[in-house]
Amino acid sequence: MKIRNYSCIPKLLFLTVSLFTAHFGMSQSISGYVLDSLDNKPIPFVNIIIDGTNHGTSSDIDGFFEILPSGYPMKIKLHSLGYTDTTITFSFPQTTTIKLLEKSITLGEAVVVAGENPAIPIIKKAIENRKINDPEKNYPFTYSTYSKMVFGPEIGHSQANIILSDTSSAFDSASYAFREAMKKHYFFITETVTERKFIPPSTSFENVTANRVSGLENPAFTMIATEFQPFSYYSDYVDIIGLKYLSPLARNSYNNYVFELKDAFRENNDTMYVIHFQPKKGSSFNGLKGSLTINSHFYAIQNIQVTQANPTSTMQVTVEQMSQFIDNKQWFPIQFNTHIVFKMDNTSSSAMAFDFIDAKGKTYIRNIKVGVEFSKKEFPNVDLQLDSEANKQTSDFWTNQRKEPLSNKEENTYTVVDSIGKELKLDQKMKLAEAVVTGFVPIGPVSIELNKLIDYNLYQGLRLGLGVRTNDKISKVVSVGGYAAYGFNDVHWKYGGDLKFVISRKNDISAGVKYLNDLTPTAAVDYFKKETFNLRSYSNLYINKMDKIEGFEVYATFRALRDFQNQLFFNSYSQSYNYNYTYAPKNDTVLTSNNAFKRVEVGWSFRFGLKEKYMRNFNQNISLGTKYPYLWVRFAAGNEVFGSDFNYEKIDARVSKKFLIKGLGKLGFQVQGGTTTGEVPLNMFHFGNGMRISGFNLYIENAFNTMAPNEFVSQTYLSGFLHLNIGAIYKTQYSAPEISLVTAAGWGTLDHKSDHRGMEFSTMEKGYYESGLLLDNIIILNTSGIGVGAFYRYGPYAFPNVADNFGFSFTFMYVLQ
Repeated sequence: MKIRNYSCIPKLLFLTVSLFTAHFGMSQSISGYVLDSLDNKPIPFVNIIIDGTNHGTSSDIDGFFEILPSGYPMKIKLHSLGYTDTTITFSFPQTTTIKLLEKSITLGEAVVVAGENPAIPIIKKAIENRKINDPEKNYPFTYSTYSKMVFGPEIGHSQANIILSDTSSAFDSASYAFREAMKKHYFFITETVTERKFIPPSTSFENVTANRVSGLENPAFTMIATEFQPFSYYSDYVDIIGLKYLSPLARNSYNNYVFELKDAFRENNDTMYVIHFQPKKGSSFNGLKGSLTINSHFYAIQNIQVTQANPTSTMQVTVEQMSQFIDNKQWFPIQFNTHIVFKMDNTSSSAMAFDFIDAKGKTYIRNIKVGVEFSKKEFPNVDLQLDSEANKQTSDFWTNQRKEPLSNKEENTYTVVDSIGKELKLDQKMKLAEAVVTGFVPIGPVSIELNKLIDYNLYQGLRLGLGVRTNDKISKVVSVGGYAAYGFNDVHWKYGGDLKFVISRKNDISAGVKYLNDLTPTAAVDYFKKETFNLRSYSNLYINKMDKIEGFEVYATFRALRDFQNQLFFNSYSQSYNYNYTYAPKNDTVLTSNNAFKRVEVGWSFRFGLKEKYMRNFNQNISLGTKYPYLWVRFAAGNEVFGSDFNYEKIDARVSKKFLIKGLGKLGFQVQGGTTTGEVPLNMFHFGNGMRISGFNLYIENAFNTMAPNEFVSQTYLSGFLHLNIGAIYKTQYSAPEISLVTAAGWGTLDHKSDHRGMEFSTMEKGYYESGLLLDNIIILNTSGIGVGAFYRYGPYAFPNVADNFGFSFTFMYVLQ
């Protein structure tokens, strides 16, 4: 019998357990979420460093972090812009929640004791690598997204309770009820799922495959959180909710921004540089402030968090972006956060139900594939479209798409707002929002045309009218329209009607015929696809000569080669004028005032915008603009063969663009010119765009603000306009004066000037010149800016009396700082 020695078993067991425990402790991480101590909202991009080392990590865009310690006990230090630095000790692995206390911070001017500011070399390297790190510069790619946005006032802790007195008004009671409701649910919530594919440098298509909006069963529009912030920060300027801001990685940005290196730590094999930035003291350019984390791997932006630097802006936007190195090829954004605050004027104490409304958006980018092969035939002629099946997804589909479940408040928003939407028939009333985009307000089977309701010019005075058109409830292919209007200055009625066939809305193909008994500005050029209306370009305001026309036009519109918007037309009008003018070629009187002549034309008009982007929304293609100039061309020919009283060819063209030039400002230009061949009356020529009447006028862009209307007439003409906005002098809530330099020049010729009698006019063979200075936004009222402008006329057509060459204007513009 063999005797076994078991005395070593306890020691072996103890050793095994010890080794296992040590291994287990070292392999188990500290993880959890970092939250704001006041509102429990996640804090993204918190720097978390193991004390005594240069190793660490950062929280993601949802505030989640995970860090692997080398042993216990372990201290970690947490640092985030706008929060108090915090140190926490851990004795064992665990999942935890860490809350940081908010503090107000202001970056000062960088103080460098010796040598260069350590942040600058890092920023310079990031600028040098902009092209290789910009995801839209290198490889074709595809990805899908899930986005969520909630809209509603954020009821703060100080606003949680309102005490109503016996004298409180019913409005106060409604305000209290509103606040209580907003504690339980938001105004509304929207969720979207998209799929995007892209070929550098600009071929893109994003399809909204799923769309859900509280209160609406069949939303005809889409809203994606990524539309409100830039996809990357590697250009000189970035677009945030439609406003241009100087990027912290713009060329030589260290001349405009203060950079401060706050942290540097190792994560895996790379170094993370955490840099805070803000505009230099005294700057008034459109700038940003915030923090960015630069990864030493290609010196790319791994995390960035920015907000507007202007504290007096009526709208404050904060955006956050997180990126990863994908497929060992490209840095690529993977998460976005957007927070938009619309500040309200709360000077009327309890009369306001809330201090501001805010919108919060979150986007997750998934299924990223870099370097895939595409054919350009796979891309339609729009950049963004809402799929016809997008609003028909099931609840299970949405549950699978979300990274985290909806909160109780978000769930309540769907429940409450959906029920309200059904009760109030919001799907039908949402059609009113469509009117803002399409210009039509639906009322049953017909729609009201907004642009026919009211107008004003010097000739007609106030013009009121009504235009109606059948809508899709009758037919999606054919529509019939008609209108009538009355001018209170010329005391005449005008009317017209048309029949339109929509052949393909997706490809902008239509055809139609229209009848007009109306007025047209003398010598006006009716370009196809006009620019978006704004008061500063409303040159019709100072029209004082108009021709009466009666007749019809047949037309067809289509898009060719994606970037050409075309219209072919044939018209036949009887045209007359009632001002003092006689057309007498070769001393043979052909036309006098109120005599009609026959104008019959065949022609082609188009607009060309290279790489113009389109969004398909509200069942139509909406232009998102282009970074290149627009070109408009109109060609028309009249001939006796068609029944015209005159033989002629008339061509007009215009090129215009506004763009930002770093270090200079916003430059806008317009060049236009044209010629008319043949012997025709002045109606077929060009009248200079004169906008000066008397005293102070309204400033009009791309026009002569010291020239009287109809002062110059040209058969062949060329004019150019420059507008350079060099930025604001300073910015406050109610004043942000912006200096602009403007200049304009014109030239023109007129053959057989003696054939045109009765009306006083000049020609511009020697060249017409004017320059001026604008001071916009001297006063800001909500979103309206009011300023002044002064202009001076010089050159061959200057007046002998110096004072007569000056012109003065009010300026008015929409302001969104």
